[in-house]
Amino acid sequence: MPKFWLIFLILSTSSFAGLDEGLKAFKANDYPTAMKILTPFAEQGNANAQTKVGLYSVIFPTCQLD
Repeated sequence: MPKFWLIFLILSTSSFAGLDEGLKAFKANDYPTAMKILTPFAEQGNANAQTKVGLYSVIFPTCQLD
């Protein structure tokens, strides 16, 4: 059973690192990078990522991300 927790901890830590990178990109006004990183987190239900993706769509309503 301890192996399961170790794997879970490693996987969850790496996903939060991606979230932090997305939030840093958003704060640095690098919106295309931020949206590429944050959109999957927003789709998974992360409220912080959902807020940033929503703000982007309000601030830049006509911009489309590739």
